[in-house]
This record gives sequence, structure tokens and C-alpha cells, in this order.
Amino acid sequence: MEEEADGLLKYLTQGLEDCSGFPVVAQKEDAEDTRFQAGDVAIVEIFSDESDDEICMVRQSEANNSQGKVTLKTLYETLQTELQANPDYSLMVSEWFKLEGGFKGRLDMPLRGVEIDTEEEVVRLFF
Repeated sequence: MEEEADGLLKYLTQGLEDCSGFPVVAQKEDAEDTRFQAGDVAIVEIFSDESDDEICMVRQSEANNSQGKVTLKTLYETLQTELQANPDYSLMVSEWFKLEGGFKGRLDMPLRGVEIDTEEEVVRLFF
């Protein structure tokens, strides 16, 4: 994972000067996978889950309706910090969902790719 993480950080560095304020969104590659919302959905939170050895980039959902938006600059700085502390953690795109009884669950999918889209002015995570 360290080599992949280094490559990701180098790629993100290329966009920092001109695109640091671009919002980060995530999109599933498999259109038939109905567990996640379709299309570009804002990333609203990034955190480390020590119980699963994962760094989770959380998409906005009904169960997590945070209005905060993660930008390229925030993504880069957070990933740099988290990966230095936890270089063996997996990078995941996550989404919270509601369960019966007022509980929440989280579905995690591996990060498969990243694109800095200068035409749409977004950073897109693919999972």
C-alpha cells in the first residue's frame, strides 16, 4: 500500500496549486451495484478506522447529512497525515446508512482511482 499511497499523494500534489479548492466527490464504477448512491456524491468526512485498518473517505448520505465539503487541499493534507501514521491502512470510500432502531451502519469499498477533472472542477474518487 505504501507505493500506491506515495503515487496517490504525488498525483494530488500536481493539482494543489491550481485546483486546491475543488470539491472532492466519489462515484462508483459499477453502475449495477445498487448499495451506493449513483453519480458524483460529495465527500464530507475523512477518518481512520483503527478497528479495520482503513482510512475512510465518507460520501454524503441520508444517514450522514453533514454539510461540510472536503476539498483537494483538505484531502491531500489529511491523507498525508493519516498515511504517515498508518502506511499499511487501506484506502476506502465509505457511506453511512440507517438501520432499524435508529442505528447506523457503514459500507466500505476500496478506492480504485482518482481523477482531477479541471473541466467540471472536481476531484473524483472512483470505487
